[in-house]
Amino acid sequence: MWAPPSHRENGDQLTPSEIGGYEVRFREYEAPTYTYLLQKPNAGDAILINYLEGYYEFEVAAFDTNGLYSRFVPVTPQ
Repeated sequence: MWAPPSHRENGDQLTPSEIGGYEVRFREYEAPTYTYLLQKPNAGDAILINYLEGYYEFEVAAFDTNGLYSRFVPVTPQ
């Protein structure tokens, strides 16, 4: 299960109203390039991607309403 971030990279509090959205990136395992998806802040905790075959790596980053991004972190599809 995934939860929206509550703190910034520097440890400061991050309120839900400050979250501008999320960027999900994925690629076939060890491929050189990613495919990117932007998600609205109220998109929920699941994204349906049903056209992939093979082994893929997924990562997600949050960005605030000013466009400041967190680091991308790996996520495991379920």
